[in-house]
Amino acid sequence: MRTKALENDLVRWRRMNELAAALYNKDATFGLWTQLAATYELSETASPHKEAAKAILLSAQRAFTHDPQLNEALVKALARIERKWW
Repeated sequence: MRTKALENDLVRWRRMNELAAALYNKDATFGLWTQLAATYELSETASPHKEAAKAILLSAQRAFTHDPQLNEALVKALARIERKWW
């Protein structure tokens, strides 16, 4: 049972890593819709990984101040992750 829990935790961390990569869009690999979807999914992160997701969103918000649509989505995602509303 413990092994399955560790495997599930590893899967969640890998997914968060994928979402962070999609959000930061290095080398313009992904488009805006992928970034918005990653933002939304990070805002829905469960409690054990919530602080890591919040740190990713805060960092992305500082990095994407020039993109009003993505910045607005990041602000809403941060509000949702802190207060659980949307």
